[in-house]
Amino acid sequence: MKKILKRRIFLAASTLIIVLAFVFTISDQMVANYMVDTTPEHIDAPGAGSRVLIIAPHPDDETLGAGMLIKKTLANGGKVKVVLMTNGDGYRVAAHLDYTKITLTPKEYINFGYTRQQESVKALASSGVSESDIIFLGYPDGGLASLWSSNWNSTNPYTSPYTQADRSPYTESFKKNRLYCGQNVVADLSQIIHDFQPTDIVMPHPNDKHPDHWATNAFTKYTLTVLNYSPQKEWLYLIHRGLWPSPEAGSQHKKDLAPPAKLLKTGTKWYTLDLTDQEIRLKTEAIKLYHSQQKTLGFQMSCFEKQSELFGQYTDAKLISGMRMDSDITPNAGNILIQDPVQDKLLLDVDKGGDILAVHAEISKEGNLHLIIQTDQKMIKELNEYRYNLVFINKEKSSHLTLIVKGNEVYAQDPTTNTITRETVNICVSNQGGMSHLIINQSAFQQLEFGHYDHVFMDAESAFNNHLIDKTAWRMIDTR
Repeated sequence: MKKILKRRIFLAASTLIIVLAFVFTISDQMVANYMVDTTPEHIDAPGAGSRVLIIAPHPDDETLGAGMLIKKTLANGGKVKVVLMTNGDGYRVAAHLDYTKITLTPKEYINFGYTRQQESVKALASSGVSESDIIFLGYPDGGLASLWSSNWNSTNPYTSPYTQADRSPYTESFKKNRLYCGQNVVADLSQIIHDFQPTDIVMPHPNDKHPDHWATNAFTKYTLTVLNYSPQKEWLYLIHRGLWPSPEAGSQHKKDLAPPAKLLKTGTKWYTLDLTDQEIRLKTEAIKLYHSQQKTLGFQMSCFEKQSELFGQYTDAKLISGMRMDSDITPNAGNILIQDPVQDKLLLDVDKGGDILAVHAEISKEGNLHLIIQTDQKMIKELNEYRYNLVFINKEKSSHLTLIVKGNEVYAQDPTTNTITRETVNICVSNQGGMSHLIINQSAFQQLEFGHYDHVFMDAESAFNNHLIDKTAWRMIDTR
C-alpha cells in the first residue's frame, strides 16, 4: 500500500509540475504579446491602377488578415481578386457542431465546405468584392503541407481524410476534378498570376503556425520564383501564432494589432494599415458572417477587430559566395539566412537542443556549400535529428532535397517520394555544442543531379523519433 501511495503522490506531483509549467508558459506568452511596444510604419492601401491578389488558405483568413485592405483598395479604384486555397472542409469541430452529429459522412464534409464558400462570398461582398473575383481552388483542408512535400507529383496524390477525395469534389473549383498534388497547385497559381498580373500579392506569413498557412506561403513564393514574377509589393498577414492576438482589457478596438513578441527579431519588417471606427465596425460585421466559425472561434476572431491591420515584409536573402576558405567559415551575422524564435513550442522548454535559433549558409572559395543550424543548447546526437529542406530552382526546372543529420551521418532524401535516395559520400557533418555544420562538396551537386541554380528555397527542422520538435520559416535565397 505504501508503494502504491508513493507512486500516486509522485504521479500527482509530476502532473502538477507539468500543468504549472504549461500555465506559466501560456501566461508568459500572453503578457509578452500584450506588452509589445513597437511602432510599425503606417501604410496606405493600394490605389487606382493597382491589382491586388489576396491568397488565403481557408474561408475567413482573407477577412481576418486583410478585410479592410481589400475594402480600401476597391474604394481607391484598385482591383482585387481573392484566391481560396481550400474550402475549410476539414475543420472537424465546427463541422460536427454545424450538423450537431458525432459522425459525419464524406458528403457532409463536402457540404460543409460549400457552406464555408458561401460565408466568404457574403463577407467579401460586404467589402465590395464580386463573386466573379473570388477563386476557389478546392484543395484539401489540412493537406497543403503534404502537397508541398510528400504529395508533390501526380503519381502520388493526396486523399482527404474528411471528404475521402483525392481531387476537388466541388463544382465551383477553378479546375474541376483537380487532382490533389503540389504540381497542380503551382500550375493553378501560375495561371492566375499570369492572367491577373498583380501589382500586390497578399499571402500568409511563413512563420504562421498552421501548416496550411505556411504551406500557402511556400507555394506562392515558389510559384513567383519559377515564373520570375516580381510584384511591386509582397504583403504578409498573420493569423495563427500561439496565444496571439492577445485579448485586451476593455475595448480592444482602441489598440493597434501589434506583432507577436517572439517574431520581433526574426527578419520581418512590420507595417500597419490604420482603420477608422467605422471601418472597424464594418470588419466586425464581416467577421460575424462566418457563422460556422463563430461557434468555436468567435472570441479569437474578434481579437482581429483592432484599429489597424498588420502586414509584414520578409525579403529574400542573399547567399554569400567566395569570401572565405572552408576552414574559416563559422556562423556570423553576415551569413545568417533564417532567424527562429527561442522556445516557440512548449516541448522546447525541455529539449533545448532541438530549439533552432538560426540557419546560416555560405559558399567557400573552394566552391563548397556550408549549411549550419544553431540551437539553444548542446545537441544530443543520440536523440535528435536535424533536417535541411532544400528546393533548388533555375529557369529550366526545380529539384527537391532533404538532408537528414543523425549523429555524424548524413542521408539524402527526395521528399516528393519520401524515400531515402542514398547515403551521401560528399557531405561532411560536424556536430559541436549547439551547432550542426554541413559541408557539401561541389561534386555532390553533380551526383545529386543539381546543376546550376539561381535560387534555393529552404527551411530547417529538428525531430525526435520522427516527431517534429521545431521548424523554421521557409526563406527564398538568391544564389546569383
